[in-house]
Amino acid sequence: LQIIVNYSKNNHKTMIKKIALSGFVLFFGLMLGRILGLVRDIYLASKFGTSIESDILIIILTVPDAIFSLIASGAISASLIPEFKKLSREDGVSLLLISSLLFFIFSILIILTLNSQDGLLVKIFSPGISLKYSPLLQEYLSKVNWLIPLTILAGVSTAFLHSKDKFFISSIGSAIINIFILIGLFLTAKNIQNLNILIAFILIGGSIRWISQLWIIRKDLLLIGKIKLQLINKYIFHRYFYAVLSGGLLILYPVVARSFASFSDEGSISIVNYSLKLVEVPANVAVTVLSIVILPKLSQMLIENKRDKFREIIQFNLFWSLAVSSAIAGAVIAQSNIFIESIFGLSGTITEQNIEIMSALLMIGILSLPFQALIAVSTSIFHSEKNTKTPMIINISGFTLLILLNLINVHDTNVYKIVSFVLISYAITGLIFIIKIERKHNIVNMKFITLAMSAGGFSYVASILLSYANLSLYMNLILLISIVLIVLSIFVSITKKYFVY
Repeated sequence: LQIIVNYSKNNHKTMIKKIALSGFVLFFGLMLGRILGLVRDIYLASKFGTSIESDILIIILTVPDAIFSLIASGAISASLIPEFKKLSREDGVSLLLISSLLFFIFSILIILTLNSQDGLLVKIFSPGISLKYSPLLQEYLSKVNWLIPLTILAGVSTAFLHSKDKFFISSIGSAIINIFILIGLFLTAKNIQNLNILIAFILIGGSIRWISQLWIIRKDLLLIGKIKLQLINKYIFHRYFYAVLSGGLLILYPVVARSFASFSDEGSISIVNYSLKLVEVPANVAVTVLSIVILPKLSQMLIENKRDKFREIIQFNLFWSLAVSSAIAGAVIAQSNIFIESIFGLSGTITEQNIEIMSALLMIGILSLPFQALIAVSTSIFHSEKNTKTPMIINISGFTLLILLNLINVHDTNVYKIVSFVLISYAITGLIFIIKIERKHNIVNMKFITLAMSAGGFSYVASILLSYANLSLYMNLILLISIVLIVLSIFVSITKKYFVY
């Protein structure tokens, strides 16, 4: 019996270490992509400031991601990873090829439909923009949207890689495409009348991202035998469409914010985008990393009927998602101006007044980080159970609330209201999610939750004390990041008796 207990403990310890290692690999890749995405926005800000030109470029660069989020995003992984997990290697490759073809055809039809409707893309993504810019914007959006089929193909191969616990090459997908965007922006003159070079580099980046993933799975592709169409079942489609209306809508919150910002002054789209970008970076990296990693693990635990391990993984992920998000939020709230000034304030193209506005918006937006953590963890749990219907209903409710709040205030809107509505919608959605999870699995340990959230308090107090040191801008920024890392390191030591590292 003792041998069995020791084996179980060692097995559990190995599993946690694998999750942590996978999380680190994914964190590194995603961080690289987000940093390059931030560099992209810094370059935009330094070249165009907060102007109509920067507004147009931001729309062109973000609309393909928005459409992809709406028609696919995490929905592909949610629908395919559980299937890949239970199939043989050969059948998994067969499903990969069939699903790639189907999703590719579907995305082509979507793009042809959107591009054929004159002005539709502009009306959806920037309804308040000046009419004189609409034809130009529509022209370039219809070209850059051909990135979407390439992104769809990469999404299917990403799901296959994740099901095999291979995270690195898919995690650097954003880095690859952002490198090519930066090259395109560098070669683009300040005149936005000709952006064909930029769009060409975007499409090249999308192609290389997909090809790099195929290269990693080339040995699997050689195993392909007879294509088994029966591997595509109705449950895959059910999970896919439910997940589209859950995870896809969640990612669209910043898109909605930018869209309604077009009703405000010129440059408002840029102000909202730059501010929320500093929320998206930690949200997409620190908050979602563990959630992406644990989805295959949770699916495996359910297949093997290991309910206790299932709950342990959930609690581990919930604790660290909240601890990381709270620690980051605490530091940013304490000195939001340092983050804005050090990243966007040195170019001289953004006014001091807009720097202050962006700092205030960042303080509001960063409060949503813990709620995004709740949403990410809960969504992974539901998806591992092949339940995409419940997240869909919850996220439709949150998304509808966001739209309604903005529509009610559309004639008297401003950037502060828009970002506040994003926070409110995330908060309500996150709380509903965790209530549903608790009722089903009884995994919410208030001792753990309180401990995790206290990381934000420690981070905030230390960051406030740091502000009295009157250090240089970048020294202050480095120390703020160090504070977050130190707080989290302390929490690793504190929680050793609760979690096996």
